[in-house]
Amino acid sequence: MTSAPPVQTFLGIRCELKRPTADLACARALLDLHENEIKELADQGIFPCWNIARVTDGSRTERRFLTRALRDYAEGKPVTRDEDLITRLLYGREKPFVLGKYFCQAWNCDSGHTINLVQDKTLAIVKGTDYGQGRGCTPCIKWESAIAFLKDRRLS
Repeated sequence: MTSAPPVQTFLGIRCELKRPTADLACARALLDLHENEIKELADQGIFPCWNIARVTDGSRTERRFLTRALRDYAEGKPVTRDEDLITRLLYGREKPFVLGKYFCQAWNCDSGHTINLVQDKTLAIVKGTDYGQGRGCTPCIKWESAIAFLKDRRLS
């Protein structure tokens, strides 16, 4: 008696992605494509992509993809290009500053990376505020600085 080959079945489990941006590994899992194919699609402008690396001289790229756009693409829906919607998905409504912990959530990065961006003067903090690591030490990033980061780091 021969055993039947295993049958693949779709379990119908849908993972809810809560972060507004996804790294390359998440994009690979979501789209079931090779990373070079994903990079090529992003370079073609199929979905929004940013480089959040500290140094932007081309020596290192740390890509973040708009999660909603990845899901729309995977489901065959039109991919959003509305800048106001993208801004709201990342930072919420306009306000004087973005707390560092929310900046980390928006860009799917750790607090150390955000602090490095502040120290590199890539991000500006509200005058009179301080920052550090640990509970209650998140920087208050100026709204204009967060928006400039969003625009300057856009790859597609």
